[in-house]
Amino acid sequence: MTLSRHQALLALAMRLADAREQRMQLGAPEAAVVGHLSADEGGRSSPRNSGGAAEEPMVRRASSSRNPWYLIDVSCQTCVMASSGPGPRDYLAGTERALYAFARTTCYFPGCKTPVIVFVEGEPVSNAQIAHIRGANRGSARYDSAMTDDERRSYANLILLCEPHHEFVDRRHPDRYPPEMLAAWKAQREAEAGIDVPALAGLTDEGLVELIERAVASISPQRLLTVELGLGVAARGQTIVLPTETAKDYFERYAEQGPAVLVLTVRSVGGLKASVDSYDVRLAPTGDRLMGINDFPGINPPLPCPVDIGESQRWLYELRNITALIGALQKVHGQVSAVIGEASLGSGETIESAELPIEFLGPLPD
Repeated sequence: MTLSRHQALLALAMRLADAREQRMQLGAPEAAVVGHLSADEGGRSSPRNSGGAAEEPMVRRASSSRNPWYLIDVSCQTCVMASSGPGPRDYLAGTERALYAFARTTCYFPGCKTPVIVFVEGEPVSNAQIAHIRGANRGSARYDSAMTDDERRSYANLILLCEPHHEFVDRRHPDRYPPEMLAAWKAQREAEAGIDVPALAGLTDEGLVELIERAVASISPQRLLTVELGLGVAARGQTIVLPTETAKDYFERYAEQGPAVLVLTVRSVGGLKASVDSYDVRLAPTGDRLMGINDFPGINPPLPCPVDIGESQRWLYELRNITALIGALQKVHGQVSAVIGEASLGSGETIESAELPIEFLGPLPD
């Protein structure tokens, strides 16, 4: 079964939320053993200091939601005191699902194209962090002492940011980003998604889940593709894809397996099939293109090439040809800083990859 980007968002959000609920049912992560229980002469239980090996604990919630929570190890009578109730980061299931489903696939920071999920071996993986509009804890950015923890962890106080922008907004330059600005980002993003923000305020956690499921079910399929540039080795019968930042350190080690290659991947993450009519590599900032090159006709898919929902297609360039061309162009045009992959679709659209710095390609010929 293949997933569209919207379906993947919902599936990922539900998985994250369910995992968090399971952790909360077992007790807060910051719970600590404060002593064992032993019966005194009157038969009453009283704490005693822990010592010696204990059996594997069976932790259960011993009280209701009143504060503080006490967790009792039934098997060895260990008394565990957890936090004083749900904290500002104990997000409800519906809250997390809503954040991912209504994010419109990218970080909330204006202009940021970082996706909130990425696909690793075909599975959706979280690529974003939950950020508080008004800070989670005393001393954190934009903290409001008048708020309760329930208000701090509520959907209305949360957005999704990629890790670099979360660092920038909360730690490096919090003074540049007042809560009103982050709230405006949230309002704008949700308005673009057609979300009735005032209506969300009165929804329960279960209501949020229901709203998300209805919204996802009503979304028309969309064509959404990504282009990625990577590095690897064209071994016999397979392409060995290497970590981009360190690939050049492995080329010599894998030289007997096959030549080093630049890998251009077109991946469909939307709900419609697509067709790749052409592909090429552009050099930045000169704009020179490597068009019509097919170094591996027995491996590279012929054009036009269909890309089905949830699938990808991959084209290889022999890396030594790329570096030779870059070396020659640098003597004529000056500095070449990066390579960019492009794909032209049958729909008339052209999509491109992020820049791949040339230092990742290894040494250039003299």
